Amino acid sequence: MDNNVPERIDDYLDQVFGPYEDSPTACELRIEIRHDLLERLSDLIGHGVGDEVAYAQVISSVGDIDSMIRELADQDRAADADSSGTSSEPDGAAHTLSDGPAPGQAWSEGQPGGTSQDSAGSDSSGPDAASSDSQGPGSAGRTDDEPPYADWSAAVADMVAQGLEQARDQISGAMRQVEDALNQAGVRNDKYRRAHGHARDWERRWARDERHNRMSYAASDLRRGDFRNQHLADSSFNASSMRDSNFSGSVLTRCTFRASDLRNCDFSNTDLTGGNLNACSLRGAIFDHTNLTDASLSASDMRSVTFRGACLAGVRAAYADLRQALFSDCTMNQADFSGADLRGAHFDGLALTGVTFDRSNLSDTSFRGSTLRNVSFHFISRKSAQSIVFEDTIMDQATYMSLRASGHNPQGIRVES
Repeated sequence: MDNNVPERIDDYLDQVFGPYEDSPTACELRIEIRHDLLERLSDLIGHGVGDEVAYAQVISSVGDIDSMIRELADQDRAADADSSGTSSEPDGAAHTLSDGPAPGQAWSEGQPGGTSQDSAGSDSSGPDAASSDSQGPGSAGRTDDEPPYADWSAAVADMVAQGLEQARDQISGAMRQVEDALNQAGVRNDKYRRAHGHARDWERRWARDERHNRMSYAASDLRRGDFRNQHLADSSFNASSMRDSNFSGSVLTRCTFRASDLRNCDFSNTDLTGGNLNACSLRGAIFDHTNLTDASLSASDMRSVTFRGACLAGVRAAYADLRQALFSDCTMNQADFSGADLRGAHFDGLALTGVTFDRSNLSDTSFRGSTLRNVSFHFISRKSAQSIVFEDTIMDQATYMSLRASGHNPQGIRVES
């Protein structure tokens, strides 16, 4: 394991818990979560998962806990404020009415905060009311600041520590124990009730994520990440910095990479069917032998990208920058390059069927030895059309007429009858 990975986990926890250093409850929760994250990290790496993937999975398993931490910290501050107000009272008033009598001490007429036995029936603040608030089953001798279920934070931390499948069953049992303990103690403190509610929310969300087998790496710094031979279908990498990362051999079906930095990434031999790589920086990326069926690459910077042996059936690359891109031995049916900048791109030796190049810049683009059927070149500028390289190119009548409509009479072609 790279020693930097645990340090990055500490940095992440510092960022999340930093604003709440004055909260004892938040500090305890941080310690529990750190311990469980490191255990999960070690387990993933022990099963052969790469450091970067293990780190990303561990961090994404935490989810959004900021609102929970903030609420617990606010409760701690409120409790501190209440205790400071109580401590300023004269001696003898330390036991308030809500606290009830001290352990082993009976209510008496002269006791501070108490009332006479004679007025107990008419005064709702008498000992009977106090016993109903603080002298319920299992609550004798306990103040409101003492947790009725001391291990509730461990139950929350268990959700971070366990794998998604194991955690759901274990957490369900733990939450039932918490529920039973709270009910048996007759708890009236909403602080622990809310914490238990947050835990239930986590359990439901993680169960849903497990069903969909989805991970989120959005807005992450994963430069030079090693994602080789991973199953990451339906995962989100949106708005992430992933320059020089290696995804070769991975299953990335329906993954989203919108607005991410993917320069020089290796996507060779990956399955990106239905993937979304819109508005990405992909300059110098490798898509050799990649399945890009129905993938979207629109408005992305893809200069000098290679597509050797790739499947581009139904791909959408409208308004993409594909200057000097290389398409070699590709399957290219119903692809859409509308408005794309394809200057100097190579489509040599390909069979293009139903491909759209409307409004594209095709200056010096090469179609040597290719076969074009039902290919659209509408609204291509005359200058751009005249510089297209056609040598030993075969096209049908529809494609030929589309070029003629742009003011170009291509030479070196054979038109099918």
